[in-house]
Amino acid sequence: MFAAPGSRRFQAPGLSQSIWSLNTSAPAPPAPLVQPATPKSAPPPLAHMERASRVLLDMLTADNVAVPELADMLQTHPQVPYSSSTDKSFVPFYKKRTVNIPDDMFNNYHGQTQYLGILPEIGRAWMTLGNKLFLWDYHDGQDLNTYADQPNLITHISLVKPRPGVFVDDLKHLLVICTPVSVFMLGVGTTPVPGTSRNPRTELKLYSTDMHISTEGNEMAGAVGTKNGRIFLYGRGDGGLYELVYKSAEAWFGKKVELKNHLAAGYSGFLPFLSRPESEQLAALVVDDDRNCLYALSTQQSISLYSLGLNGEEFRHIKTLVGIRKRAQALLPGLPALSVPDFEIRNIHIVDVDSARNIHLVGITNTGVRLYFSHYRRNPIGMGVIGAPALNTPRIPQRDPSDFDLVQVRPPPIDLSIADGGGHFNTQRSLGSEAPVIFNDVLSSCHCAGLTLAAQGTQNLNDPDLILCIAPDLTKIINQTPSGSAAPGSFGSYPYNAPPKPPLVEYATALHVGGLTWAMAETRRPNQSWIPPSSPPPNPIFELATQFSEPPRQFLIFTNAGLSFFVKRRAVDQLRHLLEQYDNDARSAQLYCQSFGRLESAAMLLAVAAGNTFIAHEGNDLANLDDFSLMAVSPDMSLNAKLLFYAQGGAPLLKAGAVTGSQADTQILFSGRRDGFALYFARLVRPIWRALIVRKGDNGRLESNVFDSTLVVVQKNLEALRSFLERNPTLFQASTEIRDPADQEAWKIELASVSQLQGLLSQTVEAISFVLLLIDYQLSEIVAQCDQPTRDALNTLSYDDLISSKKGRDVARGLVNAIINHQIAQQTSVDTISELLQQRCGSFCSTDDVLMYKAIENLRKAKETRDATERNQCLRTSYKFFAKGSAQMELSKLTEIVAEYKNLRFAKGVVELPLQCARDWDIDGHGYTYWVDGSQPNDPRGEFFQKRLACYELIVDALENFNNAYKALANAPPTVESEELRTLKDSAYQSALSSQDDAFHSYLYDRMLKHNQKDEMVELATPFIEGYLRRPPITLERADLLHLFYVRGGQYLRAAETCAALAESTDFDLSLERRIQLFTFAVNYVKSHTSSELGRQEAGVEFLSDLEEKLEVAQVQLEIYNDLLPRYAGGSGRDRQGLERLNGTLMNITELFTNYADPYNLLEVKLLILHVSDHNDAALTNAIWDALFERVVNDGSSVDQQIKAITAVISRLGQRFYPSESSFPLEETAMRLEQFALDRIPAVHSGWVPRVLLEAGVPFSQVFDILHKLYESQIPPFHQQAAVQWLSGDVAVLVSDWVTEAIRPQSSIPAREFPANAVDETIDVYLRELSRDNVETRRLFEQAKSSLRRYY
Repeated sequence: MFAAPGSRRFQAPGLSQSIWSLNTSAPAPPAPLVQPATPKSAPPPLAHMERASRVLLDMLTADNVAVPELADMLQTHPQVPYSSSTDKSFVPFYKKRTVNIPDDMFNNYHGQTQYLGILPEIGRAWMTLGNKLFLWDYHDGQDLNTYADQPNLITHISLVKPRPGVFVDDLKHLLVICTPVSVFMLGVGTTPVPGTSRNPRTELKLYSTDMHISTEGNEMAGAVGTKNGRIFLYGRGDGGLYELVYKSAEAWFGKKVELKNHLAAGYSGFLPFLSRPESEQLAALVVDDDRNCLYALSTQQSISLYSLGLNGEEFRHIKTLVGIRKRAQALLPGLPALSVPDFEIRNIHIVDVDSARNIHLVGITNTGVRLYFSHYRRNPIGMGVIGAPALNTPRIPQRDPSDFDLVQVRPPPIDLSIADGGGHFNTQRSLGSEAPVIFNDVLSSCHCAGLTLAAQGTQNLNDPDLILCIAPDLTKIINQTPSGSAAPGSFGSYPYNAPPKPPLVEYATALHVGGLTWAMAETRRPNQSWIPPSSPPPNPIFELATQFSEPPRQFLIFTNAGLSFFVKRRAVDQLRHLLEQYDNDARSAQLYCQSFGRLESAAMLLAVAAGNTFIAHEGNDLANLDDFSLMAVSPDMSLNAKLLFYAQGGAPLLKAGAVTGSQADTQILFSGRRDGFALYFARLVRPIWRALIVRKGDNGRLESNVFDSTLVVVQKNLEALRSFLERNPTLFQASTEIRDPADQEAWKIELASVSQLQGLLSQTVEAISFVLLLIDYQLSEIVAQCDQPTRDALNTLSYDDLISSKKGRDVARGLVNAIINHQIAQQTSVDTISELLQQRCGSFCSTDDVLMYKAIENLRKAKETRDATERNQCLRTSYKFFAKGSAQMELSKLTEIVAEYKNLRFAKGVVELPLQCARDWDIDGHGYTYWVDGSQPNDPRGEFFQKRLACYELIVDALENFNNAYKALANAPPTVESEELRTLKDSAYQSALSSQDDAFHSYLYDRMLKHNQKDEMVELATPFIEGYLRRPPITLERADLLHLFYVRGGQYLRAAETCAALAESTDFDLSLERRIQLFTFAVNYVKSHTSSELGRQEAGVEFLSDLEEKLEVAQVQLEIYNDLLPRYAGGSGRDRQGLERLNGTLMNITELFTNYADPYNLLEVKLLILHVSDHNDAALTNAIWDALFERVVNDGSSVDQQIKAITAVISRLGQRFYPSESSFPLEETAMRLEQFALDRIPAVHSGWVPRVLLEAGVPFSQVFDILHKLYESQIPPFHQQAAVQWLSGDVAVLVSDWVTEAIRPQSSIPAREFPANAVDETIDVYLRELSRDNVETRRLFEQAKSSLRRYY
């Protein structure tokens, strides 16, 4: 309606220019400090460790099921022929050495009654001569202990474990000593003696226990003990089975030591002499501690089974098996060894739970027949047993035995040749000069892990005894194992259509022992850990699984010539011998490897090549039996093993249908070299891999679960393997160029797997070093300094977990920190500790860790020193190290460090270390780009930004802390403390504001706004404050601060643009007055800007014009609002909505006129709109003035009121609109005033009209011209004489006032501008036409004329 061409004031107001687009030349927000990195395709190292660990676990699992259980192999026909050979390399046993009887024993035993035996648990052989007991350390050879503090003949001794709580904890064994009239006990104390042996010798001490009891003449013939400390004996005369009941003190109803006969009823059980004599006596007792069973062999060839209960504290007879000979003959008819008239079961032996699930006892007869017994009844119509538990049940039964029966018979070997004592066959005998050996007088025997040794006496007492040696022939067992039958089973638990099981093929030989056999036993095999590994152990029969991590089994045979050591020759020992002859006979070694298959032979060859420490010497009379070392493998032997390993290793093959490029291990068949490496590696770590690292000791303190000696040996072999592989980097490479793509793919997968295994190998070596270091530094104290989650995790952590899991790495990191803290507390240098850690286990103490520890030490020094210079130097050094290792720092640690820096008033560290962490923790810039992109919800990048925010918060909290501390002293008189706080605050803020991290600046400014620090913000001179204030989403607070920031910086034009954009914005709820204020600010800022600012002088002029126009329109809108507010403020409906719109939204002139001024008849506003829009419409203007006059006149109740009202309106509007003809038409206004005055004479005085116009701001000259024009126009009513004379009177008053003003001192009218001549001439005209009766008018004219003449 009112728009003029080219005018912008009539555009619809709004955010025509975004605050962000006002300055198109402003620099864009900075790019991320760290550009996002390209995602890595390779998995992290931990994934490699996990994959390699799974390979080892697969190998260990395969070992556990490599051979069937004994029960399964015994299902086949028992008369499987024995293997034998004339080749020394394949003889399963050899005699290593013989230790002579000490002279003191040898010189005294002739002609006296003696009893003897072996106590392998304490490394002693024993002999009694009358009342004397000799205990001989057979390792040392001559160390002899003698006991003779009682007068009676000693007939038997047994070594047992004591009951817990009865004796001191250091007493681990008791000697039960039997005489014809009593039984008494001695405590046995052992103290290790330092040495080089894996089983160090011990110093023995005997202690009196004051525990003895009379047997009332019933001599005890033997004793056995259980793991719980119970002691069972059998009487020689009455056949009774006794228990020696003992306790720490006597009680009202019990003695300190008692003998209880379990075969007698009632009170007679405690009175042996009242027992009923028995014609059948007991010949032997054996205890099965795993199954809590006791077996008693009688002289009548019956065997009784007793259950000791699940807790080992009960005694219950299960069954006595009689007629064993007939049962055996029924199982194996026609066997001559069962038909001899003097058939006798000479020994019974426990079958350990790892060797068999359902075979529990083996008896060995005088003819060498082995009888296998089970707790389950034999199936009378077929193979197997009845009532056997399922395969998935625990090996150790959870219930009492249900039965007892003979289930299988194994005949002795026939046609057996005799080898010499060193394992070499006597060629003269083998040529047939002597008849084959027939075993018909077995004196004593040993049986364990599928191995059997039995001593055969000779008819000629001058000839040495023969030792029957029987061992499983693993080459035939593993090669006959059908596919699909590798899973362990139980005797009789397979259906009839199950695949047949391989028979128990055994290797047999006979060796001369060099004397008359008195006793035999297996040497003690020490445990490798307190708590065994969680993975099930392999079947002891399958010695291939343990030959690299344990010494060979050894048996002690006590004869009148001394004590001989018989050693089991394992597969790797046999291979070692063949490799010694490899240069002369390579074929034998190759055939031997083929007999074991590619996998087993590769593992053994690698063991020899790498120099496994458990490869035994042969034929060397070493000073120490257990001394196996690298000396057993010569360089030439190692070279031969390596060549054969490479030659027989084969190549990897891609499986049919494999997906090319998948890189999955399941896609290929690995070569024998890779699998042999994995198998050897797995067997080396078997003792520790799934074993717990720590356990709670007897004193409640944590200690290593695996023994130090075990860790050292395992590490030694692992390090030898690692070193060997490093020296031979091409060991797993192809020998020829690979052209076929499928073969290339297979080799690629194989080499990747080998690399992962080698990485795991190195990690394992370092992990063991790490644990040994913990042990050296007092493991329990180190763990105590860890946090609770770390301690809890360590309690369940295995070595596998430590090396190949994130949980393990987290625990290791916590332990390393604890070691450092523990050593720092003892004033040990961090450099010393970290250097040791890196030397022994570098992967557990990385460079970043070392930097962290050095930083911690410098921080500690800074806290302790009192020298300010030294403190500052230590703080700067600590910051340098912390910053270098910040990528691996955790938030909790950073928080602690910042707190320390804050307490030490180190501003640089407080600010810059968290900033460094923020960058390093978001190294790929994900968090930064998340912030740049507006921080949208559910964006995974937000996790990285949260890490940044945690760092920023630490800084800002510290800044506020410094600021508050300074403010607390700011109003007090200046002190050194206040000056330090001011310097600290300024330095901290300077460091923070110097940061180039705009995300941090944004966080800092947000906190400043939150604390209403607006004045401080606009004073900031950083390159980021402007970007922060302009950054979307725009807020009113920040937009308001933006223009203040520009003003403080002298950028007035930008400040004006910001205010204008904010005034026009529809994004904020601004009142109309606030918008006008912003337009006013903008106008003022534009007027203040210099021509050089941004080179926009011309644009500034145009912008100012536009702003002024918009301001005028806004002011019109405000006037409308103020007019309508009193009327409709309390109303509702359309009027109320219109009023709210007026106050909240800018409108153009047309909208204001059409929607408000016209509908609400706002007459003065209409004139204002005409004035602002410069719209010339005479008819409209006159209509408005007519209505305005009419309203004013009508509102006045009297002429005087009307005059006053009109005077006020004309004065106000004239001062506002004059000289605008569009809103204040002067001529029409003067006409209306004169007409009003004419109509109200004499109420209106002459001169009222010109004086009203003068009050309205119209100059004298303009009023004079308008009235003179009316005078001469003769326009009605001024064509009548009365009207003309009235008008003359108004002119006379005007002229009089004009002249008076002109001649007044300090007049507002300059003298040169007053038209004296024209006025004088005009006065003459009026005087000529003035009527004579108009005296006052004439007087005024003449007086004015006189003044003109006087002054002009």
